[in-house]
Amino acid sequence: MTTKSGTVFKTLAAAKDHFAQIRKDLPVGEMLPEPHRSDVIDIYLRYCHATNWSADDAVDVTTAWNNDKRPGDRYAQSKAFAIVTSSGDRRDSSIDRALQAIAK
Repeated sequence: MTTKSGTVFKTLAAAKDHFAQIRKDLPVGEMLPEPHRSDVIDIYLRYCHATNWSADDAVDVTTAWNNDKRPGDRYAQSKAFAIVTSSGDRRDSSIDRALQAIAK
């Protein structure tokens, strides 16, 4: 897999680890710097295309806390990338799910 910036990952696990570290290091609410911003937006758009999902007008990327529902009506807080649209809306996006979908 190759990112928009030209970074090549030999395995899906390597790509996931790379983006997990970037997500971990970025403070919540801060915008992702280049070239990571363009890479994440590109992965998001490729994911939307691969899954026939309607792509938002992505203009930036940040991180946000979200509460994912788990079995048994429990919730788990996790840090995720959030796509920022031209209207300023933020949509949580699973980079792992996106990478998995476009790696096929």
